[in-house]
Amino acid sequence: MWEDQGENITETILNMGDHLKSAKENQDLLNDSVNKLDSSPAVQFQQALGQLKLALEPLLGVIASIVGKIAEWAKNNPTLVATITAIVTTLGILLGIMMGLAPIFTALSVAAGALRVSIGAIATPVLIVIGVITALISIGVALWKNWDTVRKKASEIVGEYQNFLQ
Repeated sequence: MWEDQGENITETILNMGDHLKSAKENQDLLNDSVNKLDSSPAVQFQQALGQLKLALEPLLGVIASIVGKIAEWAKNNPTLVATITAIVTTLGILLGIMMGLAPIFTALSVAAGALRVSIGAIATPVLIVIGVITALISIGVALWKNWDTVRKKASEIVGEYQNFLQ
């Protein structure tokens, strides 16, 4: 090894002082970079989250215990849990429908304000149309379900009318 690299080894040992000086400068630059990183908002936020986790560990244990008890209760009462879930789901759907209708109600309010009339004056025609459509659908369903009775009664009425005309 000495025969092949002897000259390189000797030069390295002789110039070691220059390299140590540059190593110290490099270490100082590295320390400055680390200090800049530690003062960055992202690093400070991460450290704050770590400290918050340590501070909240006792509370998280209590919360986990309560959640465990609720899960045990749910396991022992599946019918009641299913009912509660159905009610909450229905409320969520209704809330979603109301959120979807909110722009319509807002537009009606703006229109009422612009026309200087009450909301009822604007909403009444809309509600009447909805009522008429609902009534027509209900009548159609009733006719469809009782078609045999309706046809029989219509035949009786037509027969009586024909007898009256003769």
